[in-house]
Amino acid sequence: MIRNVSGVLEQTTYDLAKLELQDEKLVFRDFQENTVADYLKIYYELAFLREEISLLEDYIKQLKQIDAYIKKAEFEKKQISYSALVLAKVKVSLEILISDKLELSKNLEEILSVYEINSIKPDLYLVNKIPHGNVETNSIDLKRIKIEQLKNHRTIRYYKNKLKPEFNFLLNASKAIKKGSYSTYSESHTSDVEVSLNFRYPLGESDFMVKTLLKKQQLNARKFEIKYNSKLQELQEDQHSLQLELQTIAHKVSQIDFQLSQIVLLDIKQLSNSNFKESVGNLTKTLDLKTDYLHELFSYKDYLIDFKVLLALLLANSL
Repeated sequence: MIRNVSGVLEQTTYDLAKLELQDEKLVFRDFQENTVADYLKIYYELAFLREEISLLEDYIKQLKQIDAYIKKAEFEKKQISYSALVLAKVKVSLEILISDKLELSKNLEEILSVYEINSIKPDLYLVNKIPHGNVETNSIDLKRIKIEQLKNHRTIRYYKNKLKPEFNFLLNASKAIKKGSYSTYSESHTSDVEVSLNFRYPLGESDFMVKTLLKKQQLNARKFEIKYNSKLQELQEDQHSLQLELQTIAHKVSQIDFQLSQIVLLDIKQLSNSNFKESVGNLTKTLDLKTDYLHELFSYKDYLIDFKVLLALLLANSL
């Protein structure tokens, strides 16, 4: 094989520049995915926090009704003090949640209007379908390593070309016609042919440097291969872990639904000294289970966002 001399450096530079541009697009896409993910997580956290606040407010309303009833119905003083203690604790929790809600709302003001923020509501239903996807095809991290491999391969081709023998062949031909004086009208013809053959095989010090650089790039090729396979395994493990988390949460939500169906709440008028604490306890247990339900749903949404970011599925592919 003979060395490609004309324009090889320019072509290599152009090819590497194209790969750099592809990499920059992937970096920007990754930034977009993560930015949207961050705001989505805040969005869902605010939505579920508002629902939790609504549950607490409803719980406080029920406790106040019970508190008013036991004071009026001549319950024992210890029952009244117990009711007041429970109510005081819940009010503190409510104040903390309201403070958290205001902080989250401020974070969303950068991208949403006040009306849009106030309209946020949670999706309280779980789609019990575990997502799937091919991490090797979709992962931005793997695509970027692929670009590193392509750049490395292009550089190897460049150095291999420099080590090939250079062959130059030149053929020149010329013809000249010389006329005599106007009185003789004589002509003379001369023809020149020049043939040049140049064959150069790289043996100098600069070629030793090229061999060294080539060897380095070939070692890098192996390094990128290991890097790719290691990253692929890591991402596949992350994908599997997220899928397990989503399955676990779906199972927990199902259990909470069942536990909620087993709780019996008494009407206020059925309260007595004997069943007062049990009734308040059932009311509190209902609140705790519903709160747990919200927390599990939020975790599901949170892990689902992580899953979509892992496979670069959060945004429509615009590249």
